[in-house]
This record gives sequence, C-alpha cells and structure tokens, in this order.
Amino acid sequence: MQRYKLLCLSALLAFVLPFAATAQIEPDSEGHYFDPKQGAEANPTGNVDWSLERDNAPLKAKPGLRGTPIAPASSYGLPSAVHNGTSKYYRRPVINQKGNSCGITSRVTNMMAYELNAYRDKDGSLEENMLPPHFAFVPAYNGGVAKETYAKLVGIPDAVTYGGSITSSIYGGPYSETSNNYGRMQGYDKWYKAMFNRISNNPGFPNSCMTAAGALAWKRWLYNHNGDTDFHSGGVIGIGIGSDGMELADIPSTTANDAAGVSGLKYISHFGTSVDHAVLIVGYDDRIEFDLDGDGVYGESSNALGQNETGAWIVGNSWGSWGNDGFAYIPYALADATSQSTTSSGVTCYKAKGSGWTGEVYKIRKDYRPLRTLKASVAYSKRSEISIALGVAQDISATAPEKTLTLVNHNYHGDCDGDGVDAEVPMLGQWADGKLHGEAMEFGYDITDFTSQFDTHRPL
Repeated sequence: MQRYKLLCLSALLAFVLPFAATAQIEPDSEGHYFDPKQGAEANPTGNVDWSLERDNAPLKAKPGLRGTPIAPASSYGLPSAVHNGTSKYYRRPVINQKGNSCGITSRVTNMMAYELNAYRDKDGSLEENMLPPHFAFVPAYNGGVAKETYAKLVGIPDAVTYGGSITSSIYGGPYSETSNNYGRMQGYDKWYKAMFNRISNNPGFPNSCMTAAGALAWKRWLYNHNGDTDFHSGGVIGIGIGSDGMELADIPSTTANDAAGVSGLKYISHFGTSVDHAVLIVGYDDRIEFDLDGDGVYGESSNALGQNETGAWIVGNSWGSWGNDGFAYIPYALADATSQSTTSSGVTCYKAKGSGWTGEVYKIRKDYRPLRTLKASVAYSKRSEISIALGVAQDISATAPEKTLTLVNHNYHGDCDGDGVDAEVPMLGQWADGKLHGEAMEFGYDITDFTSQFDTHRPL
C-alpha cells in the first residue's frame, strides 16, 4: 500500500480579509475554561462543559428543593413540558436514515441543523436549511475523521448545495460504511458554502440526567439553551441507546395523562443491553405518570423498585414515522442507554442498567464567516494513497513553511474495505451517473483559524 504526502506552500490565499485573533483563554479558579464573551466553556482539553450547569438564566429553586430527587421543572420557573421536535426549526418530515448512518444523522442532520435553524430563525422543513448525512457519512464512519471533526473543521453543505437532503442526485449514495467509491462534492463554491455551517465544539454535561443537577441542566438547555437569548427556541441533546431489544408501549390512560394529552402515545418501556444507536433528546414532560413496577398504581414517587414513576424525556429518532411520528417518551427512571429486567410481585419490570446519560450538545459557530480559504484542484487515480497538507509562511519568498496543516478530509481517505489494497478510485469517486470521475477535484478549505497568528494585511 503506497502512501504519499502532498505539501502545498502557499504564497497567496483566496479571500484574505482583516480579522482579529482570538485571545488565549485561561482556566478559572476551578480549572474550567470559560469564555465570558461566548457564554460557554472553551473546553480545550476535555469534553465536559461546566457552563452547561451554571445558572445562566435567573431560575431559582423554591426553598428545600435543591439537592432532592428530580424536582418538577415548574419548581425552577420552567414550563412543565417542552417539545422542540414540534418547532419549525426541527427537520420535517422526520428523516428515515439510510444504512448504519445513525451517528451522523442524529448529530449532524438532526442536531446541528436544528441548532443552526434555531439560531438563524430558519424553517427546518426546507431543503435549504437541511444538512445531508451522506455528505460525510463514509469518511466519518470509516475514514478516521469523526463527524464532529467534519462539523468543526470542514463544514456541512445544505441539501440544495449537495443535491439532496439524504443522498445526492449528483454525487450518489446511499453508501455503506465500507464503500471505496463514494462520491465527493465538486467545486470550490460549494465547499465554501459548507464552511458557514460549523460547530465550535461538542461538549457533554457534567452530571447524569438521573441526578437532580443533571436533570435540571438538561431542562434548562431544552427550554432556552440555558438562558442564551441569541436562540429562538431551546436546544437538543445527543445520546446513545440500546435499540436491539428496545420495546415501545402505550402511555396508560389516567386522569393526569388524559389532561396532558398523552394517553395512548408511545413510550419506551425498556432498552436493549448494549449501545448500538444514536438519537436526540428533544424535550421533557413532567406531567406524565407510569406504572413501572406493575402494581396497578400510577405515578408513585417511590415504587417497589425505588423508582419515581412521574415524568419523561422525549426522544427524537431517525426512523421516519416510528413511535409518535418519529418521537417517543422515556420515563425519567429509565434514562440510561441500556436496561435490565427484574421482577416485582411476579411481574417482569425494568430498571436502568447504568447511572444515566450525561449527553452532548453541539455548540454552533454563530454568524461565522471564513476570512481565509484555500482553493485547490487535485487529480489522482488512487485517492487513499495521498494526504494533502498546507504550508504557510509570512515571508512569501520562503522555501519552507513556518506552519503546516493536514487537511482532515484529504488524509489517505477513500479506501474503506480493510483489505490492505488501495482501491482504484479517483479523487471524486463514483457519482450518481454510475461513473468514476477522474477529472481534477476542485475544493476549498477554511484556514481562518489556522492562520490567525499571521498578519492579515500581508500576503502569506
């Protein structure tokens, strides 16, 4: 298997505009990296954002409630129920994923697009505001580039630019995770448009949603992004579940459930025993009551299994009309990726197997615009043999770079079958017309962050 490194020493880059460099963020007294200007933790060394649990909004608990088991949201000035899946910012109809693409579908197609739409006040049912999963599915799954990395460094094109909301009428698909010939997008202008759709990071919450602090942090995020008034609605949260063995059941008809309008809707009675699927939490409802120990009594604060039978999270899936048109409820007491069976008075019941989800969020780059970009054209017959890197220097006569950057989406990518032999696939791969496209691939890459230390008024 051949391997080649292509290094481009750039003397002049496209779209060079003045901009200010970002100041170095220092940790606070607790060791957390919090950027007051952004209202969020920079989180350069870990994946936990402590700002997600900070009381950024003026929501205070009533006396005696803090530290108790999960208290109703109304105790903190929050509404008793939130369902962001019903907002105009959520993709409609709910996507029915192709193949094993649940990870990128839940995080990029559903979460990232929703967050961008909620910030920009855009309609999620329009293709111009959708993010297609198969743009980056194969390299994100089997090419060494995590979906978060694509979302941070490369960007995701909208469905109109890509030529489809799931797969592309131009570049093909759907592809399996072991596809060698997946089609790639052509044209600098299209890659440039993708650069505007980016995230800064994908942090997690500090505590489990099965703790009082963790549940409250989730509800604040779901309600209004924990007080971030830049958004037009609340946020969503990414989790993983055990879908193999998962079962749905009907929410029972009780006085409380009838009043909440949820009787007969679907809830998840239990998950499987291992994590195999990615979904979103899109809301919560404190009003719902269940009978989780099978004793015929609904809404017990502590049943025979020690569970509180009131309240549920709302999950958004990527299986089309599954559940309640793509959504289902999860009792707070079962808020873990996997479940374990037990018995109570001879009845089979279920408990959370672990300590509950912490969950992750996508922090979008608000109003971001690329100020320095690379425009390149590359032709090669075996794309998985090459890695493309950029070298820059302030002195335009330099013969060696001061700084180098490997382009994450052009780093020995394109051979995914694991047979150890590079596939005869050119840069652009195979398109929807069924042909391998051997013409030069024209693309763009945002180097604004990479070149931030250099003088923007001088060429590189």
